Amino acid sequence: MKLLKPIVLITLLIVITAVGVSAQVVFKNSEVIVSKIEKNVWVLETNDNTTMYIVEGTKKAVLIDTGTKTAKLDSIVKLVTKKPFEVLITHVHPDHAGNMHYFKKPWIHPATPSCSICLE
Repeated sequence: MKLLKPIVLITLLIVITAVGVSAQVVFKNSEVIVSKIEKNVWVLETNDNTTMYIVEGTKKAVLIDTGTKTAKLDSIVKLVTKKPFEVLITHVHPDHAGNMHYFKKPWIHPATPSCSICLE
């Protein structure tokens, strides 16, 4: 049992290091860092700890969630992908949908309860 703890910690450190090394930063400002994590997949991590993703297909891309406090998010997405893109909101909590106002028609499941803060 005593040996298991160091092995688990070492394994976690290796995994965290590998993920950090494999991610390639493609955009960074004071609010957000955009990193390529796989072919056609980017993660957007904000300074207030929200996470969004861009996944690019053959014809279109999708932005998953819009996070909070990221000025000109629409322009940042256009820097990452040149393809037309849709916006998919997983749910309407402010940390997932706070920047919906940058986009004309984000996709939200019709059964999702509304959130007045998000929809302003």
